[in-house]
Amino acid sequence: MKFCLGLAVILVLFSCSSSISRRTLSEVVQEQGPVLPPQRTAPALQIRGYKNRENGAALAPWLRAYLEGGIGAAESLEPYRNSYLFVAAIRSPDLAVITQWVRNFSPDQDFSRLAAERIRTRLERDLTVSPAHFYGANYTRILRAIYRTVFWGARKENDSWIFGTPVDAENGGDPPLYWGFILVSIPRDSLEIQVHKLLGDLRNSTEGAATKTQNDAFDTVRTHFFEGF
Repeated sequence: MKFCLGLAVILVLFSCSSSISRRTLSEVVQEQGPVLPPQRTAPALQIRGYKNRENGAALAPWLRAYLEGGIGAAESLEPYRNSYLFVAAIRSPDLAVITQWVRNFSPDQDFSRLAAERIRTRLERDLTVSPAHFYGANYTRILRAIYRTVFWGARKENDSWIFGTPVDAENGGDPPLYWGFILVSIPRDSLEIQVHKLLGDLRNSTEGAATKTQNDAFDTVRTHFFEGF
């Protein structure tokens, strides 16, 4: 069976003026510069084995949903509808490496990077120009602050692994690898409160370092941040 595997190891509702809140992100994007090339899609995998398969178990529902439909599909499952989910992932030719990585994973220490990567991805998701052009020259400073932020409230839900080969490598390409996954959840209201405050603080700290158009663009993204997050 073939699944689409997202391998990015994976990653603000403050008051704004009514003129900003009525503008769509696409309208703001159109004011910016040259178009960037689209991102490459993740590879499909031919799965040869997975955790507990030898005991007759099916692939874990959350992992199946994630591989087939991305993080949004996993979040639509009944146990997780009030949570945001994050999946940490690594690959290795040695299952022992995956096992040790799972054993050492700590939600308290490792979740912040997962959250920061998803926040960055959301900030850049709809852009057709470079983030620095869209948000201003201080975008590097914004990212630095995001990656230094400690988020609280996350918990490890589950972990699993699969053994497989990228479909495009089967005919004389790469050998099969183990792919390890850890599912982490955080209550929606908890993360939203923290991200709202973070982006609001960033907006205030960078005011004056960007043009009005760039500040408006940041405000528009903040206002609609959790739409499709």
